[in-house]
Amino acid sequence: MVDKEKARDTVRSFLEKMGVEAIYWDPEGERFVLPYDIEGARVLVYVMFLEDYEWVVTLADLYDLNKLPQHVDKERFFQRLLVDNFMRYENRYGIDFEGHLVALAE
Repeated sequence: MVDKEKARDTVRSFLEKMGVEAIYWDPEGERFVLPYDIEGARVLVYVMFLEDYEWVVTLADLYDLNKLPQHVDKERFFQRLLVDNFMRYENRYGIDFEGHLVALAE
């Protein structure tokens, strides 16, 4: 069985070494929350523990797809995301249960 506190401390240490400035622990979700400002948009990145802390996943909540402008060709937009999913094995895109575009890395 994994020592959860040690796993959290190890991940926090890596985040600090990477220069992440704001690191918040969400005890309810058992995850780190990293707020970023990217080109004026607030983006939340979550570092989560799965499989009883044996697996670490990073998820970035990128965009609320319900706010996609009308002029955007949705078919081309989603086709581009699928191509990127195929070409970049180190991360992938998805849609969460709230209709947000997310990026995942394991």
